[in-house]
Amino acid sequence: MSNQEALTSNFVTVGTEHGPMVSDGWHGTFVPASELLLAILNAASTPSTLEQLSSALDISPDQLAPVAQRLEQLGLLTRDRTSSDLTAIEMIGHAVLPHGRKADLHSLPPQPWSGSLGSPTTSLPADIEIPAGIRALFRRRSRRDFADIPLPLGRIADLLALSVFDAQSIGPAEKQAQHRVSPSAGGRHPIELFLLVDRVEGLEPGIYWVDAPSRGLTIVPGGREPARVLLEQTYPAAMRSDTPAAALYLAAATRRVAWKYEQNVLELVNRDAGAVLQTLYLVATALGLAATAVAVNEHPPNSAVARFAPEPIINVGAFCLGLPVKK
Repeated sequence: MSNQEALTSNFVTVGTEHGPMVSDGWHGTFVPASELLLAILNAASTPSTLEQLSSALDISPDQLAPVAQRLEQLGLLTRDRTSSDLTAIEMIGHAVLPHGRKADLHSLPPQPWSGSLGSPTTSLPADIEIPAGIRALFRRRSRRDFADIPLPLGRIADLLALSVFDAQSIGPAEKQAQHRVSPSAGGRHPIELFLLVDRVEGLEPGIYWVDAPSRGLTIVPGGREPARVLLEQTYPAAMRSDTPAAALYLAAATRRVAWKYEQNVLELVNRDAGAVLQTLYLVATALGLAATAVAVNEHPPNSAVARFAPEPIINVGAFCLGLPVKK
C-alpha cells in the first residue's frame, strides 16, 4: 500500500464459549481477540497509514504489512484512501453524520417562513396547467410500505434506463467529463450505484454494481449476506411493513471531484447525491414503485463494496425500492 493510502478498522468484539472473538460483523468470520490484534484494530479506529500504525505499535512496517494484508482479507481492515481527497474536518463530518442529534420532542420544530415578512407580496396565478411530462413531480411521495412480493426485473431495468444509463462522454477523454440524467458539478459524476437485492425476479440475492456505461449489473463477490444485513439496517423495522425488495446503495468516488475542485469536495459530492436521489424519486414515481430515500451513511463503507470498488469510496445514502402495498 502507498503512503497516501490508509487503513480503517471495522470490527466488533464478542464473547463466545471459546473466549473473546473479533468479527467484521458481516461475513460471520471470527478471529481470536489476541492483545496484538486488538492493539492493531484499535490503533486503526481512525484512518492510519501503515507507517503511522507501525510507529504507534512499535512494530516494523515489514512485520506489520503481512498482518495488515491478512486482516484486510478478513474484512477487519478496510483501505480508506479518501483522506487525500477530503479534509480532516470533512472526514469527521461524514463519519458522524449518521449519528446526529436526536430531535427534541418536547418543543415545536422550527417552522417554514410564511407571510410577507414585512415586505409587499405579488400574488401569482393559481390556475396552472401541469404538463404531462412533469406530473410525476407533483405525485412524488416517500412510500415506506413495501409489498412482500418480488420486484419484477423489468421495473429495475426501466428505473435504471431512465435515471442512470444515459451516460455519454463530453470533451477530451482524458478529462472524463460525462453527461448523465442528473446534473453534477463540473460533469464529474462521482456517484456509483450498487443494487442490494432481496426479492427481485431473475436475480439472486446479493449486491450488484450498476454498470451505467455498459447498461448492466455486475455481481459483487461475497455480497449475499451483506446485502441482507444492509437492507435490514437501511430501513428499520419500526418504519415499515416489510423490508424493501431492493435498494440502491450510493457510493461516491471522491477523487473524481477532488481532481477538479480542491476545496469543498464533500459538499459537492452530497449535492450530486441529492440530484441523483431526486431523479430516482421522480422516475420511480412515474413507474408506480414504492420508494424512499434514506439518510444512512456507513463509515467506513460496506467492506464487500469497498473491496470491489477500484478506487476509494464513501457511502452517501440509500434508496429503497419495492412494489406498493395495495390498499
